[in-house]
Amino acid sequence: MKPELLSLLTDEDWRLMTERATRRNFEKDGMALREGAASRSLFFLQSGYVQVVRDFHGLRLTVARLGPGEVFGEMSFLERAPAMASIVADGPAEVLVLAEQDIESLLNSVPGLASRLYQSLAVTLSRRLRRSGDTGNESIGSTRSARTGFATERQLPPGLAQAVDGIKQGLQQIERQLRGRSLPPEQAAAAVADACDQVCATLERFMRDEVVVDAGMADLLAFRDAGAVRAGIGAYIFRETFSVLMSSALVARAFAMPRGFPDDWETIAAIHLDEPAGDGQLGPLVDRWFLQRPLCRARRASAAAVGKLLATLVDGGAAAVTCLAAGSCHEVLELLGGAQGGGASATCIDLDETALLAAAERAEDLGISDRITFQLGNVVPADNGEQLLLPPQHAIFAVGLFEYLGDEAALRLLDWTHRQLQPGGTAIFTNLVEGNPDALFMEYLLERKVHHRGVEAFTELFRRSSFGGATITADASGADLLARARKN
Repeated sequence: MKPELLSLLTDEDWRLMTERATRRNFEKDGMALREGAASRSLFFLQSGYVQVVRDFHGLRLTVARLGPGEVFGEMSFLERAPAMASIVADGPAEVLVLAEQDIESLLNSVPGLASRLYQSLAVTLSRRLRRSGDTGNESIGSTRSARTGFATERQLPPGLAQAVDGIKQGLQQIERQLRGRSLPPEQAAAAVADACDQVCATLERFMRDEVVVDAGMADLLAFRDAGAVRAGIGAYIFRETFSVLMSSALVARAFAMPRGFPDDWETIAAIHLDEPAGDGQLGPLVDRWFLQRPLCRARRASAAAVGKLLATLVDGGAAAVTCLAAGSCHEVLELLGGAQGGGASATCIDLDETALLAAAERAEDLGISDRITFQLGNVVPADNGEQLLLPPQHAIFAVGLFEYLGDEAALRLLDWTHRQLQPGGTAIFTNLVEGNPDALFMEYLLERKVHHRGVEAFTELFRRSSFGGATITADASGADLLARARKN
């Protein structure tokens, strides 16, 4: 097989190279090239798949996968430097190895071969750089936006300040009572939850179309559009309630996005742990409230629903499963650590190296690390065609990813998923539902502007994709939709 990435080589070039090459076969986990090895050979993958693996503090992360027709070892060959990564077989694989002395002999004896080979290797490196660095023109991270200048004081709706002041005064009274030990803990928790619910209710009340239009018209000289007025109202409520809401450990972390991702692995882990924490008298109670809001309940309910589906699909067999935007890898660790997932293997893909390393440590503790590949990479296929490569999979899933993707990026991801599945394979994805009660809280207080979708819109995405359709159901929380699609 002539490697596609070495297309500048002639058929005669390739015939001469394969005549000199040594054919080697590897079983799963066989080491074709070791990180740090002083190799000057070129390796041509004839069949099977291999992982490009780096060592991170004693834990192994996969940084890329290569399939039939690809070449590796080219950086060591070009730079005359030790290998920067190990190449490990993902299953049975056949490799042609062209040793340094044979390469040099051919380059010296075949006119033009040196130019054609080096240009081909340059193309290979360029494509891999794009594959690893392209974000698909759509980031699932977020940046902070300004919260000033959207609405004047005259444009704040009548009654807004009074409503927010009432919430603040109620919370201050609860805090005084807690310090004086005059309010039982359960009553305090209920009172704090009621006050925080009022924050969400206030957002709903003052974000209604008619209220926003009237607010904008109250100062015509400053009026720009309804979106700016909404941003101004949200900014006011944010500023006035910030100190209390941010005393919750989970709300503060969700807002801060310390790793740059809206739902980073520690945030998701805290949601699953469901143990309130925070600062001061009110912090743990605000945290308890947030952990029971629809958003957090949806994350837990969807993970449980996906876990049950995966266990049914795998059912003790030797299935290959991939989790996209894996984060804490909660569903995979639960599956492979259980009886029904005992014969399965899994790949967890995420952009966050720290998340994967934490999950790898957990997998070692559970004794299942030999069945999980932790792969560093962007799961959203780029619009230039570059994308991650997987061996044929039985199931591919993601929880909490689709709402961060617009329709075109979501379609690319669905089509990519379809290509990576083997016939009969299953895709499982979730999406926060249109009408999610936490939508305004997410957008205006946590700065999480996401793509909520109803059943019809979510179904339409799958209909437009290679799947041609999907079964859509709501999870137990009612705030998340779960889609299941099969590759025919």
